[in-house]
Formats: sequence, C-alpha cells, structure tokens
Amino acid sequence: MPETSTIPLHPLLGSLHQLTSDLDHANKRLGERADAADSSYNWLVGDRWTPLIEGALEKPTELEAVRVEYDEAVVTYFYHGALSRQAHSRRIALREQLRERLREAVSFHATLSRGHAHYRLKTPFEAAIVDGARAEWAPEPKRKHYAEHPDRRNTSRRFYNILVQAYRAFVTDELARVNNPRKYPTGPAVPGKKYQSHLNADVDLRRINPLDFDEDCVNEPHPHSARLATLLAEMDQALAVATASIALTKTRKGEVNERQHHVRLVDVLHGATITTTVENLAAVEAQNVRRVAFETARQFAFIHLEILANLRDQVLEEVKLATVEAEPLIALTMQDNEIVTVDKWQVAPVIMLNCLAADQRLRRVTRSLETMREASNDDITGGIARRMIGEKFAEVAPRYRAEPRKPSDASDGYST
Repeated sequence: MPETSTIPLHPLLGSLHQLTSDLDHANKRLGERADAADSSYNWLVGDRWTPLIEGALEKPTELEAVRVEYDEAVVTYFYHGALSRQAHSRRIALREQLRERLREAVSFHATLSRGHAHYRLKTPFEAAIVDGARAEWAPEPKRKHYAEHPDRRNTSRRFYNILVQAYRAFVTDELARVNNPRKYPTGPAVPGKKYQSHLNADVDLRRINPLDFDEDCVNEPHPHSARLATLLAEMDQALAVATASIALTKTRKGEVNERQHHVRLVDVLHGATITTTVENLAAVEAQNVRRVAFETARQFAFIHLEILANLRDQVLEEVKLATVEAEPLIALTMQDNEIVTVDKWQVAPVIMLNCLAADQRLRRVTRSLETMREASNDDITGGIARRMIGEKFAEVAPRYRAEPRKPSDASDGYST
C-alpha cells in the first residue's frame, strides 16, 4: 500500500486557483453587464420612438404614456450602466490581485528544487501560473455601441436630466409626504396599468434593484448613501428569511388540522370509533406536539417580521438622510458652467438610483408585511397552542434558572 503524504498543499496554490476563477467569473459578468448596458442604450436611441411620438401628438394621454415609458427606459439605462461600471471596477481590482499572486507564485516556483518539501507541486504550480496568466491577459469585454453614437454628449445630458427629474419627483412627491413607515405606499412606483391598460395592476414600469456603493467621491464622502446600500441588502435578506418563516408557519398550520382532530374526538365521545383510552391519549399527545410546533413557528415568524419591520423603518429614515446629503452633489452636476470630476459623475447616478430602488423595496416590504402579519396572526388553535407553550416554558425554565449563590460560595481567588 503506497504511503500517503501528510504534506498539505501550499496555500499559495489554492489562492492562485481561486483568484483565477474569480477573474474568469468577473470577465463573464462584465460581458453580461456590458451587453445589457448596450441593449438599454440601443433601446433608447433607436427609431422605435419616432412613430410612437408622432402617433400620440394629438392625444395627450397617449403622449404622456409614451413619455413615461421613455423616461423609465432612461432610468433602466442608467441602472445597467452603473452595473457595467461596477463590474469593470471589480475586474480591475481582481486582475491586480491575480497579477501580484502570479509574481509570488513564480518566485516560489523558483525555489522548488529536488528535496524541497513541496517539490511535488512544481508542475501543478506551472499549470496554475499558465492558467492564471491566461485569465489575467484575457481581453476585457467592452460596450460596443455607446461610443459610436454621433451625438453622445447631448444625448447623455438629456438622459441625465431625465434621471434627476425622476429622482426629484420621488423626493418631493412621495418621500416628503411619508412620516409613518407603516403607511408607506404599497402600489407600484410607476403603475404600468395607468399607462398601458393591458397590463396587470401590479406591474411596475420601474425595473431597477439596489446597487452596491463601493466607490464614493474622492474628497466628499456620502456616508448615508453607503449606509442605505448596506441596509437595503440587509432588508432583502430579512425579507427572504421572513418569507420562508411564514411558509413554515403555514406548513405547520396545515399539519395541526384542528377541525379533523375535533371530529375525531367527537366520534370518540359518541362511540362512533372503537379505540382504546391509550390510543386516544396518544392521539391527543401527537396533536399537542403539532400544536407546539405550529406555535413555535408562528412566534419565530413574529420575530422575523419584527426584524423586517425594523429594517424597513431604518431604510426609510436613511433614504431621507441620503437625499439631503446628496443634494449639493446633484445640484453641482446640473450646472453647465461647473467642472465636475469623473468620480462625481459616476457617484451621483448611483445615489439617485439607490434612492429610487429604496422606494420600490419599501413598497414591496410594506405590502409583504401586511399580508405576512395576517398569516402570522392566524392562530388556528384558538389560543390552545400559545397556552401550551406557556405550560412547556413553566416546565423547562426551572432547569436553567441559576440558584442564588450563598456568600460563602463567592470566591475572589484568594484563600483566607
């Protein structure tokens, strides 16, 4: 039987493999993001809008619908553009890390002479270095069509103005009117049915998600925008947990089936079934186990809903602070005679997009909380399960209560 080596693989080899894989994934993701940005841009600058506008010139309602659709396409374009830029930045960072790791790996490889503890890894290192170099020198996916537009500068300014208008409409028309988080609007931010009658009432023409806020202005940080991005990610996770918790509660509710249990007991009462006392007591005990499981799931759901509601309140407060904090930056970018640095041009849209995405998330979470609380409050046992939890608590709690310590039990580490 061959002897098994106890020498572990060198951590540098694992790190090199991981960074190579991460960069491959980043290249793929950047290509997807760039294609999506291209598609959203082409959708805006294409010829499809001309006949739509011409056909609605004498129909104010239809013209307004075309404008809303166009403006939301602009918001979507900025969203995909921001995703593309962030993917580009992540690729650059990963490429630099991989390049440094390749240098370390080549230096370490030079020490792998016969007799070295890791000599057997010499060829694996060579393969990993070659593969890493392939990923490091892979061509960068780029946006294809944006740079080719003949009127790019004026088009970009028009698009930016539309984004600012959408953002300020949210700040003044929606955000300023909300004081109680529980009363946050629950309908679509831009209701599709209002402008396109064939759509369902729950269709939202605004289709964006929260963005990471991993790059800020060089000398003018926006901590509330950074905090908002973090809270939005936490709220998404809390919503997923609360949704799963409610689903479990509904499953446990179905398992309890109090009506069936009631019918079975009435049958016993009138002798409709021939069962022994032991069997009847076992059935009751089994039902009690199901009741406790149901109530436990219901109480856990209550906890998760409270966490979600608390995050909803924090997001609302933070988005208000973020809009106040961002106003000087947005006002600066709207002045044609001011020189605006690249970092400000890139950060301002992300701030506005995240505030608009926060609006959508707040609507969704508030709506979900309403329906999930109804499910959480639905106690099919009529209070029996809650009472049983109390009884079980009274039974187990004494096992974990600390006994009062006598003065002589205390010790400060010194003997007298």
